Amino acid sequence: ASVAVTIGFQFFAASQYNSFSWWMTGTILLLGSGIMLMSVSRRAAYATILSAALVIPLYWSVMTVSASQNVNLPTGYEGQSRQAQRSGEERPTVNQELVDYLQANTQTTNYMVAAPSSQQGAELVLATGRPVLYMGGFAGQDEVVDAAGLAEMVANGELRYVLYGGSRNNQQGISTWLQSSCAVVPDFSAVNMRGQQINGPRFPSPDDGGEQNQAMSLYLCR
Repeated sequence: ASVAVTIGFQFFAASQYNSFSWWMTGTILLLGSGIMLMSVSRRAAYATILSAALVIPLYWSVMTVSASQNVNLPTGYEGQSRQAQRSGEERPTVNQELVDYLQANTQTTNYMVAAPSSQQGAELVLATGRPVLYMGGFAGQDEVVDAAGLAEMVANGELRYVLYGGSRNNQQGISTWLQSSCAVVPDFSAVNMRGQQINGPRFPSPDDGGEQNQAMSLYLCR
């Protein structure tokens, strides 16, 4: 009875996401087969009944891996209706000029660039597969590395470029070190991660991608 109620809810949930398919009714056949097996083997019956409750969740898990797009905050499979809506949306692209420049000038360094957080650096990782140092962790709140640590990495040849500025989580020590020890790359004095060169500072808003679209400067440190 518990499995039957569970499968009923699964049908309901799948229909809410417009993902109900004819093959899902096979779970009812599995449930019925399990009930009939009760008189032959209770162990086999229970296994069949429980497997019936796992079919739709397994489908949802597979779709999460195979059908979901690369997004800044990955989510579970959202169903056919939501996926269709997302496919019609214009997806922003990474700043290709910045990617090409960093790729050409960082082949001998461990990190392609250091960024304030994953909000600004994740797109670079997805575009290149190269390591990016998130100085502030996921959202910029964690002190993963300070100015002394960055200076040591530069001295050791592990890091050459730092993308910084326009962040609400800037660390004063890092800002001071960048101003005194590094130089802004003229071609990338005001860039964002989704577009190209922009004029003046830009701050996050709900309509333009938030943290990822803030204007930052690319620093060369030697």
